[in-house]
Formats: sequence, C-alpha cells, structure tokens
Amino acid sequence: MLSIVSPSAVRAVTTSSFQKIPSSPSSFLWRTFHASSSAHRKHFAIGGTPRRVRFNLAPEQQQQQQRSSLAGGGSHHYGQRKYPTYLYVGGGVVAIGGIGMYFHYQNFAPMTHRRRWIASSPEFEKEIGDENYQQLLQQYAGNILPKHHPATMAIEKIGGRIFQAAGEFAREYNLDYFDTKNVTFTVVDTDQANAFVLPGNHVFFLSGMFKYAQTEDEIGGILGHEMAHNLARHQGEKISTNAVVGILARLTLFLDPTGGYLLLFLPATQLLASLPNSRNQETEADNIGMYLAAKACYDPEALGRVFKRMDEAGSDGSDKNLALKPPEFLSTHPSDDTRIKNMQKWLPRDNKIFHQDEGERCRSLRRQIEVGNKIFQAATNISGPDGLPQRHGWM
Repeated sequence: MLSIVSPSAVRAVTTSSFQKIPSSPSSFLWRTFHASSSAHRKHFAIGGTPRRVRFNLAPEQQQQQQRSSLAGGGSHHYGQRKYPTYLYVGGGVVAIGGIGMYFHYQNFAPMTHRRRWIASSPEFEKEIGDENYQQLLQQYAGNILPKHHPATMAIEKIGGRIFQAAGEFAREYNLDYFDTKNVTFTVVDTDQANAFVLPGNHVFFLSGMFKYAQTEDEIGGILGHEMAHNLARHQGEKISTNAVVGILARLTLFLDPTGGYLLLFLPATQLLASLPNSRNQETEADNIGMYLAAKACYDPEALGRVFKRMDEAGSDGSDKNLALKPPEFLSTHPSDDTRIKNMQKWLPRDNKIFHQDEGERCRSLRRQIEVGNKIFQAATNISGPDGLPQRHGWM
C-alpha cells in the first residue's frame, strides 16, 4: 500500500536532507582547514572565498596521485549520492532477466501477425474467465433472459454459427489453446449497448445493443468481434502486461519510497502503453471478427453499419453513454470513425469469402438468414421513447 505523505512532511524531509550538506564548498573547506592547521588560514580571503592552494608533494606521492586520477579515484564530490552495490547487481540481474523473458514469451497474433507478449498460460486465463463468469451471473441475476426467450435463442443461433467458424479459424492457424467444443451465450436485459467475452468462451450480450444491431448480419459481426478476442488471446496479453506493470511499479518504490516516481510511472504507462495496446487489440478483433462473419455467411459489411449508427447516436446526443466517450488517445477503443475506415480496408478480402463460388457456398444458409433479418427488422422498427428502436421489440 502506498502511504500519502503530506506536503509538510515532504518539506520536513527535504529540509532535514539539506541540513546534512554544507551550505557552500567554502564553508566546508573553512571548517576543515581550520581544524587541521591554522597555518593555512592565510590562503583564504575574507568572506571564505578560497584561493588556489598548492602543496609540495614528494615524487612518490605525486605518482600515487596520478595513478589514482587515471583510475578514476582522483576526484570526489562532497554530497554525491552513492547507491549500495547490491542495488546495481540486483538491477543488472532484473534487466537481463527481463530482456530474456521478453524475447522468450514473444509471439505473433493469428492472421494479423502482430508481435505481442504473453507470459500467462491458456489454462490460467480460462480459470480466471470461469471465475468471472460465475461472478457476472450473480451480478446480473434477475436480468438474464431465459434460454427460451426469443432474444436468447437468436443470439445462440447466430453465435453458434460464428463459433463454428471460429473453430475452423483455430484449426487453420493451429491454435491448440482454443476450445472448439464449449461456449456460453448470456443475454442481459439492460439499456446498456455492449457485448463482451471472457476466456473460456463466455459471451455476454447486453440487450441495449439491439438498438444498433438490427439484423442477423449485424449481430453476427458483433459476435465475430467478441469471439476474435479469445482466438487472439487478448485477455492473456492484458494479464501479462498488468503483471509487468505491477512489478515495475514496486521497483520505483525502491528508488523513491515517497512514491513520487510511482505517481509519474502509472499514468505514463497507461497513456503510452496500456491504452494504445488495447486499441490495437480492438482493431485486431474487428479484423478477425469480420473474417469470421464472412466465413459464417454473414455480410461482413454489416459491422460497419452498427458502428455508423453508434457514431451518429453519440454525435447528436441521442445516446448519452455514447456522447460521453473520451478522445481516442484516452480511450481503450478506437473511435467509431476510425473503426469504420479500417473496415473499409478489409472489406474486399472478406467479400471474396462471402461471395465465394459465386455465392453458392452460402446460398442455402442465406435464405435462413434473410428470414431472420426480416424478423429482426420488424421487431426493431418499434420506436422507444428516445426515438431509437426498442432494444428487443419482439418481446
């Protein structure tokens, strides 16, 4: 725990430290030479300003002084801070070990080949995901829609197709850590527009998202994005990064026990490392998610429509939560405009998959999806009190 030092205490510590250092070199020399020999007092002018003092040394002493100077020991500054040897040794060991660990745990994200650092194991990540899943079930108790609810059935149907495409992706890229057999979909009745995934393939869909995702294609894009997070082990990256930041934060306390370096280190790490890395992960999930949607025969262009609606709702203030978004450089996610532009770059690749074999690959499944799209559109065309579509109008 970091204790907060009051300004008065800081001033007291500072004053005490300075009191151990002479107010000027001249006063120090005056006391030294006054104590050693009064014969040298004539070499000092009034006011304590030292003149140049020359000492006649024996030849042996002159040679010794020259050797000492060449060895770097001929000068010593009074008041210079010296750290114990064990700090240098320990710092060197930590630095060498850190560099070794950095290269040992480096790998590349699937498909995008982004270089990243993951030191946690998939088993550990899944254990954390399972624990968080149980906690969230308790937190949302009373608002979780039952399995037979139309919204839950729709999410499980669409999610099942995305999950199947994720399994094919895992086999294509040899992702042995990805569980291709177990997945859960939980729909929470709330005004909040969001969706997220936990390690272990636990997907949560908050029903406020139905305001902006109004077709099966658009929901397929969202679920593809969430499943991509697990395929790329983004949670493992965050766990590993947080562990390193925690270790380095504690090391700053050895250099400055008052916590001054820590107060600079934490926000700098957040601004320069954690937030940019989080935005890279979200961009990567959009990229892989569109690919999964196309593989599952969902229109890859649909995800861009979702973010366009969300961007408009935030710009005109119709959705207060979206209107309060921070600037992109202070956010964990890229701006909606940035995401839409990125999706346009990936669209030609995903459209080739979507229209593969002149559309024959997805023809039969597209008939089912089109029926589902009409049901969604009919349900979401019911306007709510805020003028936006109801989040689940079919209920």
